[in-house]
Amino acid sequence: MPDAFPLLIGAVLANYFVLTQFLGVRPLFRADARPNDAWVLALTTVFVVTVSGIANHLLELFVLMPLDLEYLRLVACIFVIAVLAQGTAVAIRAIYPAAHHRLGLQLPLTTINCAVLAMALLVAEPPLSLFKTTLHALGAALGFTLAIVMFATLCERLDEARVPVPFRGAPIQLMVAGVISLAFAGFKGVGG
Repeated sequence: MPDAFPLLIGAVLANYFVLTQFLGVRPLFRADARPNDAWVLALTTVFVVTVSGIANHLLELFVLMPLDLEYLRLVACIFVIAVLAQGTAVAIRAIYPAAHHRLGLQLPLTTINCAVLAMALLVAEPPLSLFKTTLHALGAALGFTLAIVMFATLCERLDEARVPVPFRGAPIQLMVAGVISLAFAGFKGVGG
């Protein structure tokens, strides 16, 4: 239990996938990204990553390992993530239709976001306890939230800034992503 806090902080700041391993960066580089939409997408991802991490860990521990079916881990992870992502998209369409309309395909694409899949595969393996798996999945999802919301806010400010014409759009966004990833690389090693 004493190493739970460093695990969570390490997953949020140093060991998450978006800016340190460049997995799942597609939502960062949306041309029409707004902070409100980024929050909806990020919270969807938090739910899908956390619940799929727990579900895949339990599935690995109680179904795949006892039946000697570890080779089906990838298929099982994709199935769990697809069910959760589609269910979440349907819930968002019912609760917040405007955001669902603005995000379009981004919500269903959470299913195939490689950061979500990588997190599910990493926490599915049983060396971590269920509590630590939950913390790691939640931390990675919160790290994704931090990155996507921070980047959407910065891009909104960059749209209003006086950026030289050749650097507008994708070039300045890539430079900002590089600087942010360098800043977060300083946290490497925190939490194991």
